[in-house]
Amino acid sequence: MKISILGDSLSTFYSCALPDYAVFYSIEKAMENSLSGAEDTWWHQIIEMLGGELLVNASYSGSRVSGTEFPAANSYERIRALQTDTVPDCILVHLGHNDYGFNIPIGSEKDDLDCFYPAYLAMLCRLKECYPESKIICSTIMKTYVTFHPEWHLPERNQINILFDDYNQAIRKACKECHTDLADLAATGILYETLDGSHGTAKGHREMASAWKKALAL
Repeated sequence: MKISILGDSLSTFYSCALPDYAVFYSIEKAMENSLSGAEDTWWHQIIEMLGGELLVNASYSGSRVSGTEFPAANSYERIRALQTDTVPDCILVHLGHNDYGFNIPIGSEKDDLDCFYPAYLAMLCRLKECYPESKIICSTIMKTYVTFHPEWHLPERNQINILFDDYNQAIRKACKECHTDLADLAATGILYETLDGSHGTAKGHREMASAWKKALAL
């Protein structure tokens, strides 16, 4: 089974990146976060659990679902990058942290791609349009903790007063509307370890993989 990944910085890794795609986990960042190789990432662990192999990792550091042009995850350029000469059998989608962090409104008007929910709907519609035979699994986003700073907590609301879980509710709603499989990572209650509040360490990626495993009952 060929599996492609559509994500943001959390799903990047320097040895698996597409040309000119922004990567968070450079060699230096991978070392800093104790990731010895791609096999330590959450997505590699889930691909192995599913008995598949990576086709394309089209993740782009800093990208949001929202937006009207590349690198917005709803853009056709991002979506079409998920294939080679081969079409993926399965696509794992893990996005939304940057929409929360960059204070993107949730929105409701289906043609407003500058808002999170309409952009998520558009992304799902375009994924299904381009890959009608592929299984698409989207995830909710998880809260984090910071190593050596147990007093730190991810803010419940962003700077425009939208709850973190409102973005997860939008993901759940969009998946239900588009009849798309959901891995509800947030509902597992698992947090993942970071050094900076956002990007998983090797332990954090194992915790993310555990949430995926629990959500998908693997």
